[in-house]
Amino acid sequence: HDTLVDPAARARYRAELREGGVKHEVGAAVGRMLEAESAFRRGEQLLSGGDLPAAHAAFSDAVELQPDEGEFLALLGWTTHARAPADVEAGRRALDLLASAVERSPTLDRAHLYKGHVHKALGDTVRAQGEYEKAVECNPACTEALRELSILTWAARLSPRKTP
Repeated sequence: HDTLVDPAARARYRAELREGGVKHEVGAAVGRMLEAESAFRRGEQLLSGGDLPAAHAAFSDAVELQPDEGEFLALLGWTTHARAPADVEAGRRALDLLASAVERSPTLDRAHLYKGHVHKALGDTVRAQGEYEKAVECNPACTEALRELSILTWAARLSPRKTP
């Protein structure tokens, strides 16, 4: 793990593998899993630092290595949208990735939360509300989803109602 997390150590490790001089007991699948986890953690750090393009690239790497990991797909979906929040096509691609994340990890609150954010950005507050509710079902302490539900509830109360 320490080798894969450190970029310099990882580069040395890859060079050793290419040269065939060092034999490691870690199987190829485990190596891919560790490398994917490392890319994912790097993506989280980049995302928290506000570097969306680099975070998106790191999450892409993680998904390429472990395409069935729901959490990796969720963050790739989120950064797909966050890089271009006004781009409807990016929003649709993000929703596809997030749907795959939910399919693989149905109780992952972040996947539902991000789906809610994307639906809200695309103007579909009904679907957004449904996703925020699912996020809270998965994690009753998901404060961001609770806050969004509160905002949507107040917005609905304040909007003028049409009479037939």
